[in-house]
Amino acid sequence: MNINKNDTAVVVIDPQNDVLSEKGVSWHLVGNSVKENKTVENIERIFKAAKQYEFEVFISPHYYYPTDYGWNFAGTVERMMLDIKEFDRKGALSLDGFLGSGADWLDRYKRMALS
Repeated sequence: MNINKNDTAVVVIDPQNDVLSEKGVSWHLVGNSVKENKTVENIERIFKAAKQYEFEVFISPHYYYPTDYGWNFAGTVERMMLDIKEFDRKGALSLDGFLGSGADWLDRYKRMALS
């Protein structure tokens, strides 16, 4: 397999507080797995390796907005996520209350992006 930065990128999905922080609303559901698999540390290793070898990194976060609560149909997991307000934001164009919220990234990942 030939992996090179001209046609390969790293995609990270949901590096957010609600699933990766002990304070997150989903920690009681995923926390044991996150700790056991060293998910936080391994994502950090991936970020560092991508930076070291100059690979592009794309983040695909989940967000739920007030309009999402009006859905007529939602699957079991979507309904649970809405019920516990996972990845909640005040609006698509608002950062009001975003910093440090469950929808925000872990601080340790933000510091890496700035270095």
